[in-house]
Amino acid sequence: MVAEHNQMHGFWSSPVSAAMVAEQGKRIRELSCVEHADAGFSLAWVEARPELQGRCIIMRRNAAGEVQELLNEEGLSARSLVNSYGGGALLLTPDAVFFVNHEPSTSNQDQRIFRLPIDHRQNVCGPAEPITKIDACSYGNLSFDPRHQRVVCVREQYLAEGESEQAVVAIHLSESRQGQVDILAEGYDFFSAPELDPDSCQLACVAWNQPNMPWDNTELLLVTLNEQGHADSRRVINESFKEPANHGESIQQPRWDRRGRLHFVSDRDNWWKIYRYDPLNNEILRCFPADSIAFERAEFGLPPWELGVSTFGFSATNTLFGLCVIDGRWQLASLEDVPSADLKNGKSGMQLQRLRLNNTEADVLSHLHVGDSELALIAAGVGESARVALVRETQLIEVADTPDSQLSDTKIDVSEPLSIRFPTGDSGKESFAFFYPPTATSLDHEGIRANGLPPLIIKTHGGPTSASYPQLDWSIQFFTSRGFAVADVNYRGSTGYGRDYRHALYGEWGVYDLADCVACIDYLSEQGQINPERVFARGQSAGGYLTLMLACYTDRLRAGASTAGISDLSLLHAHTHRFEKEYMHKLLNCTPADDERDVYRQRSPLYAKAPSTPLLFVQGSADKVVPPDQTDAILCRLKDEGVDAELLLFEGEQHGLRRSENIEQALLAELTFFQRYL
Repeated sequence: MVAEHNQMHGFWSSPVSAAMVAEQGKRIRELSCVEHADAGFSLAWVEARPELQGRCIIMRRNAAGEVQELLNEEGLSARSLVNSYGGGALLLTPDAVFFVNHEPSTSNQDQRIFRLPIDHRQNVCGPAEPITKIDACSYGNLSFDPRHQRVVCVREQYLAEGESEQAVVAIHLSESRQGQVDILAEGYDFFSAPELDPDSCQLACVAWNQPNMPWDNTELLLVTLNEQGHADSRRVINESFKEPANHGESIQQPRWDRRGRLHFVSDRDNWWKIYRYDPLNNEILRCFPADSIAFERAEFGLPPWELGVSTFGFSATNTLFGLCVIDGRWQLASLEDVPSADLKNGKSGMQLQRLRLNNTEADVLSHLHVGDSELALIAAGVGESARVALVRETQLIEVADTPDSQLSDTKIDVSEPLSIRFPTGDSGKESFAFFYPPTATSLDHEGIRANGLPPLIIKTHGGPTSASYPQLDWSIQFFTSRGFAVADVNYRGSTGYGRDYRHALYGEWGVYDLADCVACIDYLSEQGQINPERVFARGQSAGGYLTLMLACYTDRLRAGASTAGISDLSLLHAHTHRFEKEYMHKLLNCTPADDERDVYRQRSPLYAKAPSTPLLFVQGSADKVVPPDQTDAILCRLKDEGVDAELLLFEGEQHGLRRSENIEQALLAELTFFQRYL
C-alpha cells in the first residue's frame, strides 16, 4: 500500500526538499559595472541571502576573474527603500563602491549612502563609511558624476502622516563638501532613472504624477547643468506626445550613447521599444525596424516596480545592445551605430540572437550593463536559476557559482515549461501561461499513468503588473517532482505583451485575472493535461489576492495557499504606501470614497457570499501592506462558516518571506495542506 500511495500524484518521493528550495532562495537583486584602465571590466552585485535573515551582501568580480565577498558585515545590507520597493542601491566606480544601507533584522530604517573605498585592483582598502546623515530619507537609483565628484540619485524625503516627496539630487563626495546636496530636479510626485550625458552637462530623468504609475504616463525631462553642476533649465522632451492614440506614453530608461545622443524606451506604439531623440529637429526616431515581423511583439522594457531597470546600453564602438522579451522569452538585440538621418528614413539593421547558458537556452535576461567590449547581465533559464554572466558571442559565461550549481551531481528530472496561449472567452481574446507537467525521477511511469491525470496548481504572480518567465524556480520543481502540474499564468494585466494587454486589467481587477485563471484550467482540462477535479492555487501579495478570489468566488479549487494575500480592498487602500496609493483607483476605476457600485466590497474575498474552499494563510507579523489583522478577519470569517482555514504567522517577516527557515516551513505546510485534499 505504501508503494501504491507513493505513486499517487502529489505524493511522489522527490529529491527536491523544502530545505533545498529555501537554500536556493538567494536572489541577485542588483548589478553594477565599471571599466577603466587599471582594473579593466569589473562587476559588483547584490545577493539577498535567506540564511542571513534576508541581508543583502555585495559580491564582486575583478578583471582577473576573481570572485569575492566585498561586503558581508552585521548591520550593513545593500537595499534601498525608495517607493518601498527600492532598486539602484549599488554603484561601482573606479575607486569606491557606494550602497544604500538597510539592515533587515532590525527596525532601524538606516538608508544612509555608504562609501566603501577600493584600490586600483578593486580590493577593499578601508572601512565602509556613510556619506549622508541619518535622516528621514531614502536614496535609490545611484549613478556617478565624475566631473563634479557627486553621487546622483533619487531621494525620497519622508514627511509627517506618511507623506513624502521626491527629487533628483546630487551628493558631493569631496572632503570639503562631503554630504552637501544639490537639487537637480523637483516638482513631480515621483522620479526615476537620472542619467548624465558623457560631459555631465545634461541630465535626463523620468518623472510622473499621481494617479499615474510609471507604466502609465511619464515625462522625459532634460535638465541643463551649468559649470558648477547646478540645474540651469528644464524641458519635457515628450510634451507633444502626452496623448497619442493609445491615450498615454510610458517612458523609461533614458540612456546617452558614446556620442552624447539621448535614447530611451517608450510604449508609444503599444510595445516598449527603443527610440532616439534628435534635438536638431526636435524629433523622436525609432531604433527598431518598423516593418520587421521579428520585432513586432518585442518589448525592451519592464514595469519599474524597482528603480534601476537596465535593458540596453552602448559599447565603445557605439553599438546598441538591448534585451527584449517576445512572448515571455528574452533575447539579445544589437544595432550598429546608425545616423539619425537613416533612422528617420526607417533604416535599422537591428539583429536578434538567443543566448545559451551551460548549453541550455537562457530565456530570462535582465540588468544589462555594456562595457567597451563586454556585456554583463543576470541570466536564467529552464535548467538554470539566476546568475551573473558575461556575454561572449552567443554564449553566457558564468561569473560565479550559485547554490544550485551544487546540485549538478544530483539526478533531478527538471520539469520544462510549455508556453501556452488560451482563449479567455471574451470576444476572441487570449491569455498566456507557462505549463509545467509533473516529472518523475525514479518512479514506475506505467504505475503513474494508471493513477490518471495529474492535479494542477495555478500559480499567480504578484503586481498585478508583473510577469512570469520560464526560469528555474525550485518552488515549482518542488511540486512538479511530487506529481503536480503547475500553470504559471500571465493573466491580463501582465507585462511583456504590450501596453493594451498590460492595461486590460484597469477597472477589471478581480474580474479579468480571475476569468483568465479559470479559462486556463478549462483549456488544460480540454487538452487532457490535468484533472479538473483536483485543482489548487498558490500566490503572494496580488497573486495571493487572486488565489483568494479563486477560492472564495469559484468552485474550481480543492484548496489554496495565500502568502500575504489581500482579502479586503478597502483596508489595502487605507494601508498601502504612497507609491501605490492611486494604483487601486486605476485597477478599480474608483476609490472607496466614490465607490457607487460597491466594487471594493464585491471584489474583496472577505465579503464573498458563501466561501467553501479550504485555505492556508502565510503571514508576516510586520507586514504593513497586508497587516495581520486583515488576514485575521478573513480567517475568523472562514472558520465561522465551517471552512478549513489555517494560519502560519512568522514573527518579524514583512510582505513576503525572506528567511530560509520560514520559507522551508511554509512550503512544507502548503504541500501537507494540498495533500490533505487530493
